[in-house]
Amino acid sequence: MSSVEARLQSENVRLREEREELEERVRQLEEALRPTRTLPTDWKLSAQETRFVLALLARDVVPFHAMNEAIRVSQHAFCENHCHVVAGRVRRKVEGVMAIETVRQRGFRLRDRQRVAEMVA
Repeated sequence: MSSVEARLQSENVRLREEREELEERVRQLEEALRPTRTLPTDWKLSAQETRFVLALLARDVVPFHAMNEAIRVSQHAFCENHCHVVAGRVRRKVEGVMAIETVRQRGFRLRDRQRVAEMVA
């Protein structure tokens, strides 16, 4: 094996270890950021819909890409339309309890976030 091949192999091993370490750090951060609130069961929200509402409670305006991360169930690419589909399902289920607004070209927000947060505290 030439010295160039040896250096490349060594660099490959180092990068693989670094990637594994970073993946573990991301997993730990995601775990730490996972919401601890629970929503009323009479809302009959799916796990994905629950994550949608919890993301809305965590921020004033949740950008589409952040909402996609919150509700994503697999490693599929970003799909803004999927966020709107989930938003529509949640709106139907919680009608009269909360109002979800779409902020044009930005994301989603709860109209009265503080009141809703107090309901689920």
